[in-house]
Amino acid sequence: MTDIVYAVLLDFSHGFVDSIKGLSFIRQLDQDDEYEELTKPAPPVRTVLQARREKNGAINRPAEKVLRHRERVWKRVLQCAGVNLAIIGMLFCLSLLFNFIVSLFSDGSYGVYITNICCLPFFLITRILMALWFSDVASACLRQLKLQDPPPVDFRLALADTVVSFILCTFFLCQGLLVEYLPIPRISTFLVLVHMNLLNSMYSFEYFWASRSVSLQQRISRVEEHWPYFVGFGAPLTIATSLSSNVIVNGCIFATLFPFFIISSYKANWKRDYPGIEIPKLSIFTLASLLTNKFSTKVKSILLP
Repeated sequence: MTDIVYAVLLDFSHGFVDSIKGLSFIRQLDQDDEYEELTKPAPPVRTVLQARREKNGAINRPAEKVLRHRERVWKRVLQCAGVNLAIIGMLFCLSLLFNFIVSLFSDGSYGVYITNICCLPFFLITRILMALWFSDVASACLRQLKLQDPPPVDFRLALADTVVSFILCTFFLCQGLLVEYLPIPRISTFLVLVHMNLLNSMYSFEYFWASRSVSLQQRISRVEEHWPYFVGFGAPLTIATSLSSNVIVNGCIFATLFPFFIISSYKANWKRDYPGIEIPKLSIFTLASLLTNKFSTKVKSILLP
């Protein structure tokens, strides 16, 4: 038992350190040339004499090189952070508007629930936009790691994967919020932190795993099998977004830091072995997965009767 606790704490520390250490990876991404070379065929010869000389090998016409500007990674990261901040600001304005409208017809107690429900589509749109915008950053990470780009995925399949992943994370977030109401104060708080850390890790690793064509079920299995590492990896982002009691401030902090932790996930190493010690699997996504499957089946039956 002591060995398992030691392995859990050690794996947690590895995840925590990797999430911070991986942030320096962004400095390596812009070390390649700002312009990449594209070679196009030589233009056709203009005279018979030139053609005769080239045929005899007297003239070797070099291929002309065309330079194409390569988008700087730090610009993309700042753009992603800016979009997230804009979405947070828009959601704040919408929450004020919804609360005002609801207060005209009731005592305003339902304003928070209506606002949260109405804001979910905006979070989904943000996830889709981030997946599209972050493709350049993902390519830069793969180039630096000497990994080949995966084969292109059908847009409909990628969109369906993003939507299902969003639904799963929403159910898991609700599960984490409900855990707080367990009648065991300190343990319930600890469980909430575990949920939030794992959720932040899922968010951070989703872009890397999606770019490597890792299915959603495989992602869940990885997180559940190596849960101490992913709890540690998501801890810095959870801590940073808990420094303020203001939800908007925490949302802005999350929006600013989130793209950096996505980059950090590309350098993460969660596959660490501890000889003679086996950390038990934590099936913490079982309920969220079950609800996601039920919900997806129900929606599919309505849209495709």
